[in-house]
Amino acid sequence: MSGRAVLFLDIDGVLNRTVIANHIRLESELVARLKGLVEAEDLDIVLSTFWRHFTEYVGYVLHRHKIDATRVIGCTPGRAYSIEKATSRGLTPSPHPTAEYASRACEIRAWLDAHPHVTRYVILDDKPSAAEGDAELEMHFVRTDPALGLTAENVEDARSILQTRSAWAARVL
Repeated sequence: MSGRAVLFLDIDGVLNRTVIANHIRLESELVARLKGLVEAEDLDIVLSTFWRHFTEYVGYVLHRHKIDATRVIGCTPGRAYSIEKATSRGLTPSPHPTAEYASRACEIRAWLDAHPHVTRYVILDDKPSAAEGDAELEMHFVRTDPALGLTAENVEDARSILQTRSAWAARVL
């Protein structure tokens, strides 16, 4: 893994204007904002989305939008969806015998615990469960409005979080 900062990325409600979708759908305007953030801050992407077990495909789709697919370095642990949720959406549950976590925040925390060298990160998600209950994650969290998706203001908030963390790390080191 490179020394770049990490972006925990949700898709639905961030890169499209919907709460849930039955397929991966990206809106060019929103992906263009993501591209600007990823390039300006030199970010690696960790998928924390419902679609995270399609990491290779999401990387390909982002590549089609001119985001380097190699920036997608993995995904948070756990099942992408419960058996009940999958069945209600007409999907087949994940065959991977991975744990189910209480929240997206727990999945992100587990990923960070497994990668202690990552100290600069930001979380983009439309659901508060991406950070709630974890004070540190809340300081790195930018919540999008699913009706708007990723806004220019969200991008500025993310950049501010990353730059503040960089300044803090430089003082500590």
